[in-house]
Amino acid sequence: MVEATGRHPSRNSEDRAERELAQWLRRRRRDTEAGILTPVIRDGLAALADWQRKPREIRHEQRWQARLQELVVYRAPGQPWPRSAPSFTGHEHEPGVWLRGRRHKYRRGQMDPARAQALDAALPGWADGRKTGPAPLQ
Repeated sequence: MVEATGRHPSRNSEDRAERELAQWLRRRRRDTEAGILTPVIRDGLAALADWQRKPREIRHEQRWQARLQELVVYRAPGQPWPRSAPSFTGHEHEPGVWLRGRRHKYRRGQMDPARAQALDAALPGWADGRKTGPAPLQ
């Protein structure tokens, strides 16, 4: 199924067989967490990328990476850091809101260190942001 569709089975599928596969895979994840998954099944599942990760975690990571890339694209032409105030709309507002959230987590020590490193690598100075005062005239 994964080879045919390019995704893992879904519990919300209309197809009964796919729902059953999703439940089976969910039980294997739980077995792994409990340390009781048999080596034969573990070795067979190793052929599937990210089978141990929950679908929600995968979607969350993909969304995070997409937001990071949006911010990189926004900053690429030399744009200043995006603003998040409600008065700013369009292509600046969404990256600004996302970045404000990352800064908030970072300052409170709630950010995953790997994500902080990814931001540091892609956007040096991201945690500091704009200097106080109005944006320079262009």
